Amino acid sequence: MKLRIILLICGLVMPLAWSFGQIDTASLHSSNLRAAYNSSLIYPGATIGIDFPVHYITFTKYRKDSTSKSLYKLRFFSASLGYYHHQGFHDNLYILPEWVMRRSKPGPWFTEFTAGLGYSRTFLGGTTYRVDESGNVSIVPLAGFSYAVAAVGFGVGYNYFVTKNIPVCIYSRLNLLVMFPYNSTIYPRPTLEIGIIYTPPHLFERKISTIYKKKLPHS
Repeated sequence: MKLRIILLICGLVMPLAWSFGQIDTASLHSSNLRAAYNSSLIYPGATIGIDFPVHYITFTKYRKDSTSKSLYKLRFFSASLGYYHHQGFHDNLYILPEWVMRRSKPGPWFTEFTAGLGYSRTFLGGTTYRVDESGNVSIVPLAGFSYAVAAVGFGVGYNYFVTKNIPVCIYSRLNLLVMFPYNSTIYPRPTLEIGIIYTPPHLFERKISTIYKKKLPHS
């Protein structure tokens, strides 16, 4: 009886297991440079950064009619320096490490989702004065505040390497920055990035895993 149950389980599981295939390889990939106009609502700014590739996944699903559907996933560790100027209020400079998840189908268009946690430093606009207990007045240089900053973002882009063999992408991304503690509260700040991604040859080149997955149709 036990043998029959084991054979039945194997009969159900094995076709499903054989319908998937996976090959792991390793290859060299260069890092990306990013530069973007970074607007916080109506306040101008800029972002520069670098994306270090972590791993690459290509997934192909085969159908019974001999057609197939492919999906590509890239993962990066990104480090960026962002800035925006809020006139009459402050300038904000922030360092933001992020995890970048890029997804694309065959073709030049791709989407990205990002999440990160970093450090923000604001600099107050105008001259800031300090008055001590004796009534002495002094100027406070580079007056401002430090905050932790968390961010999530979603963007779309176009990869010219796919169409013209040029290692350049253009992209647009909407981000939500959350600075805390901000006057004992949480301060959300939406930003919009419009920029370019350039992949120079051999820039911090790394050997990363490339995973090829496939799903075969059930017979």
